[in-house]
Amino acid sequence: MRVSLLFILLSIPFFLRAQSSVYPENLRCEYLENPEGMDEPLPRLSWTLAATYSKRFGQRQTAYRILVSSSAAGRADQWDSGWVESDKMQHIVYGGKAIESDRSYFWKVKVKDEGGKESAPSAVAHWSTGLFRRAEW
Repeated sequence: MRVSLLFILLSIPFFLRAQSSVYPENLRCEYLENPEGMDEPLPRLSWTLAATYSKRFGQRQTAYRILVSSSAAGRADQWDSGWVESDKMQHIVYGGKAIESDRSYFWKVKVKDEGGKESAPSAVAHWSTGLFRRAEW
């Protein structure tokens, strides 16, 4: 009885398949974890990397993609940075639709490693905005 190669590949657990050597964690917005009442119209986003393989050398980020949504489970309706070839992980200035007062924004990031393999998305982080103008009080 012949077993197809596809069947064998599909039966390998996801975590054992080829995966990125790094993944993003510790997401921050303006140095804070999930800040509330932000008054910054162009917040800076940051993250750190964790290694998938702790004993391997040369693991690094070669690109990132930031996805910002108006809902926790939503699509990137506020900003999709697209893949940016960069090892930068700090002070990435938000570049999406104009930030509005009294709203919540949810974001996650994906990275590519030294071999070009895409990581799974990070856990979803968020920030909310306060009131920007006196008339809104």
